Amino acid sequence: MTSLEMDVGLQKQNFEQLEGAARYYEWMLDVMSPYIGHNVLEVGCGQGNIAQYLLDRDGLHRRVHGIDTEESYIRIAKSKIHDADFTAEVGDFRKLNREFDTVLCVNTVEHIADDRDFVRELANRVRPGGTVAILVPAHNFLYSHYDHEVGHYRRYTKRSLRKLLKDADLAVEACFYFNALGAVGWLVNYKWLRRMTPGNGNVKLLELLVPILSIIERIVPIPFGLSVIAVGRKS
Repeated sequence: MTSLEMDVGLQKQNFEQLEGAARYYEWMLDVMSPYIGHNVLEVGCGQGNIAQYLLDRDGLHRRVHGIDTEESYIRIAKSKIHDADFTAEVGDFRKLNREFDTVLCVNTVEHIADDRDFVRELANRVRPGGTVAILVPAHNFLYSHYDHEVGHYRRYTKRSLRKLLKDADLAVEACFYFNALGAVGWLVNYKWLRRMTPGNGNVKLLELLVPILSIIERIVPIPFGLSVIAVGRKS
């Protein structure tokens, strides 16, 4: 389970810029949370940007355990999330000796060379009947210098992500693209202009547009997106 050399400073800068993107994270979890159970393991939890919005959703109060290999991320996550049902640790999720209702993995699988084995290991941490919920960057034509610098091996399509879940003996319950406008912005800013951070202006624009984008994508199936989301259930 090796990964490319990653510019941790660059990734941390992007985490910090996106920390205030509350509407964006709420939108992401609106489409994912129907598949997320009560007891959640978040693999690659970073600075807790997602966990902080996941604890209380849909009338549920979840237990969330975050794990990451970067110690500074875990330290920040613990410092900003003060909830007895949030725990976090530095380490390898494969060494955990318990099962969860859901394993959530957002923007992490693309960092792994052997993504097939990695997703199988995610499935091994889920109880029978539980789910693995994954979000990854979409479309290899969007692969940019930024992707390389933060250690992305690849980007995905619905087809390739479905195959990963099926190879892990998971029944695919959902698979769809997410954030079509973000894909256009990525193409311009990261692919063509070769920028290395989203910029505060772009984050604020995204936050402003989220209410409109979420309605459009709820009504109209989109053929592309910045990300692709898939959910697999363990038999």
